[in-house]
Amino acid sequence: MKIIKNSTKENNTLVVVPNCLDDIYVLAKLCKSGDLISSRTTRKLFQDKGSGITRITCNLEIKAETIDSDLQEGILFVKGKVSKKHEKVAVGVYHSLSIPLEQLMSITKQEWTKNDWKILEETKQTSNISLFVVFFEQDCVVSQGNQNNIHIISKFESKPKNFTQIINSIKMIKFKPEFIVITGTFDLCIQFYNQFKNNLPKNTMGFKMPSDYRGLTNSKFISKLLEDPQYKHLKGSMGALPISESVEKFISDVNKMDEKVVLGWKEIKESYKFNALKTVFITDEIYKPIEIEKRRKMDRFLSAMNENDIKVIVVPFNTDLGKSLSEFGGIGARLNFKFK
Repeated sequence: MKIIKNSTKENNTLVVVPNCLDDIYVLAKLCKSGDLISSRTTRKLFQDKGSGITRITCNLEIKAETIDSDLQEGILFVKGKVSKKHEKVAVGVYHSLSIPLEQLMSITKQEWTKNDWKILEETKQTSNISLFVVFFEQDCVVSQGNQNNIHIISKFESKPKNFTQIINSIKMIKFKPEFIVITGTFDLCIQFYNQFKNNLPKNTMGFKMPSDYRGLTNSKFISKLLEDPQYKHLKGSMGALPISESVEKFISDVNKMDEKVVLGWKEIKESYKFNALKTVFITDEIYKPIEIEKRRKMDRFLSAMNENDIKVIVVPFNTDLGKSLSEFGGIGARLNFKFK
């Protein structure tokens, strides 16, 4: 998340731009009922004498009543009453803000608490983001990727005449990607890369993928790319953790059916009740789920682990341990002691 302006000491206002899906989730937790939220929006206006409806685009400030989010599309929803006068929209009428990624918004609170700042700190822990520009036969898809999801930013027809629009779309990105990857299975991706590589950051790379990538959806294309050993450093940039000695030891203990190893949520919950958990191993696939309720449950679980000084290690799904854990709900643990 990019903080554009921090005026919390002067007027309790913070201006931000959400850059990734994790930011949307954090903002949904940060924004509370009673907060004043302002952003660009579209409003229907009814004309006099039955002459129809027009739409205007404007900035509106509302006093939040309900806050929700869509982690698949990357949108923050805030509903409430307009709280600041606008020349065409009356104060007190209901309005819903739909704030997507890369859109400026401001949050004004009566008071910023320690917990609010703690929630904001979560944005510093989010995985680095890479930008992918994939040329398919019909479309060019620009998307961003973090630890375990891909979000489409824009689409264009895969034609040279649209190159300027595509490069402008890349330049308008407000976050700083760790890598910019220009790829596809057609020569057009190399043509685009060669034409604009001198105008793009040094962390930009361009390459053509083999024909077996054809016919894949955008997310499957990128997932397959990240599983390719030649490009594994890209997945590393997206938050996948290297296999540590503790993970290697856990794999060995799982294979030996060690008594101080448990697998699956049922065993984890039971071990937690007896204060027996020492280290929890969880796959990146379920660490940050897209479904909002699952995400909240995972948040509560991770908070409980943190409060009890139980170490949590995130394991890449495509590793041997990740695949083994996935058979047991994506989670396992090492115990301090055997309790049954």
